Amino acid sequence: MRKEIVLLVTSIFAVNAAYALGQPRSVSGKHRANQLDCRSCHETSEPAFPPTKEVCISCHGEVVKIRPTEVAPGVMANVHESHYGEIDCLACHRIHAKGELYCNECHKFGIKVK
Repeated sequence: MRKEIVLLVTSIFAVNAAYALGQPRSVSGKHRANQLDCRSCHETSEPAFPPTKEVCISCHGEVVKIRPTEVAPGVMANVHESHYGEIDCLACHRIHAKGELYCNECHKFGIKVK
């Protein structure tokens, strides 16, 4: 009896997980406000891969040269000029979730990502 219950619960979980993975993810922020859909960035209605930097640039233009910001007391930096060189847009900017500053993998900058 116990094996049957475990099998039933596992099966229900697997079916629900498969269903959830098949559902389209929502678009947030300005992309939603401008009524963009998956094809706008992924070029297909069922995206398999993240868009390339070139796709981002086609709408947003080249990296905006933001002014240096105080990232820590007395420390000014431009987060678009990383000491690691050029970093992909999606390292920080997200469409389906809240953006997170890639720099904070090592640093603790108090900067919000748009």
